[in-house]
Amino acid sequence: MIKITNANWDRVNLYLTVEKSFINEAYLLDEKNNKFFLPLKENEITVNISNLSKGEMIEDGKYYLFVDGEAVTLETDLLKNIDSLSKVFKYRSEYYALIIELGITEDFKFFISASYMMKNKKYKRNFMLREGKGLKGKIKVLIKILFPFFINIFYSCLRVLKPKSTDRILFLSENDDEPRGNLKALYDYFIENNLGKTKGVFYNKFKKKSILVLVKSVVSIALSDVIVVDNYVPLINTLNIAKNQRVVQLWHAGVGFKSVGYARFGETGSPHPFKSSHRKYTTAIVDDERLIDIYKEVFATSGEIFKAYGMPRLDGYLSEEKIASATEKLFNDNELLRNKKVILFSPTYRGIGASKATYDYSKLDFDAIYKFCKENNFVFLIKMHPFIKEKYEIPEEYKTVIFDYYDYDINELIYIADIMITDYSSCAYEFSFFNRPLIFFRYDKELYEYERPVHTLDAFTEKQYEVKTSEELINVLTEIKDIDINSRFSNLREQKTDCCKKIAEEILSF
Repeated sequence: MIKITNANWDRVNLYLTVEKSFINEAYLLDEKNNKFFLPLKENEITVNISNLSKGEMIEDGKYYLFVDGEAVTLETDLLKNIDSLSKVFKYRSEYYALIIELGITEDFKFFISASYMMKNKKYKRNFMLREGKGLKGKIKVLIKILFPFFINIFYSCLRVLKPKSTDRILFLSENDDEPRGNLKALYDYFIENNLGKTKGVFYNKFKKKSILVLVKSVVSIALSDVIVVDNYVPLINTLNIAKNQRVVQLWHAGVGFKSVGYARFGETGSPHPFKSSHRKYTTAIVDDERLIDIYKEVFATSGEIFKAYGMPRLDGYLSEEKIASATEKLFNDNELLRNKKVILFSPTYRGIGASKATYDYSKLDFDAIYKFCKENNFVFLIKMHPFIKEKYEIPEEYKTVIFDYYDYDINELIYIADIMITDYSSCAYEFSFFNRPLIFFRYDKELYEYERPVHTLDAFTEKQYEVKTSEELINVLTEIKDIDINSRFSNLREQKTDCCKKIAEEILSF
């Protein structure tokens, strides 16, 4: 694709310079396939947002740029600074505004987005509502307005009826039908040690849930003294949590590159500026003091709520007994792994959320990977993110070297991994406990970090590499191939212990 090498504004004119020395034709194509031909001067294109081509004001929507019949993209350096080229045009006593943004699609096509906005006097309200189109649309808007009002009346009445106590502990998840990870580890600890009046409510918000499930959740929250969660919980957005209640966030990942919560405010899917559940945490558990600044940004809160007690799901993670048991189980499940050097491939997904999660397997040269592994006594384990439903179809001739481990626990696979290949997955943090070679394979680094800004993190291990192509990946693997599998556990770093005990004491001391 032709690249745009420069972009700048002058009043209502956006000037775009392309790498092609001479242009015959340039036009914008809207989502209804209308063409708007643009003025040209050698390799410079002019977009006048108040007069696209024949006196037309730019309308709401996306416009894709074509030069001589070909879609265009952005040069890498320009992509890094693209957000600074957004522009706001206020009008009608500054009560209305037109917002122009530049961006690229998942397949790198450049577009101009136009959005007309109206000043919102009730910007702190729980729902930013779209206009209702037709009777059905207006009813939906009315329901969205009334829902928070009535559910909070119901919640407040339950709070009045709540028995006096300080030890009613609720473990709540809207992401799984059963507790997992940090939530499961701490929940099991409370149950096994008979701590407090402990209750669990677990359901999957991605599946259709009945009104009874919602009512049960509100009742459980209202009658609890402490609510323990490990993810973003939309229901808590809506409720006006009482001042004498506590909300404890365990967070499911040790640390992530991908910005989440308020760290990605303004991006697609970002939280409400005022009503997000992130603003309601009274305690947040992190693994390490060095992570507090990151989560201060994620939860948009002060550092006072953070406690660096470690991750419950990693309590005892480095115990010899646990390592030996999990390792032997993996070898018994697949004897072809025994006495082999292991590469664990565990990237995160691409796309927005669970329903659209994908990964481009074509970016990996599996022929070269198979050849490398076969020649150097390696096996290659594929552990994809749970959101990715499409699996790599392993050719029959590769099945003694390349294996799919989709249904296995990533933390147990890390025990036997001599090398990890990932990109922006938080599993790099768990792998760092072992000080083994870590390769970041980021074939779409510029696009990914444009669409989803990332946190800057310190090096996980001394043996850390970054590659963008499959060829570079094989070169690094060749460089570090001489690994002694008998020294897998010789460089373990220190781990926090008794995480669950410390967190439980914190919760019960409220």
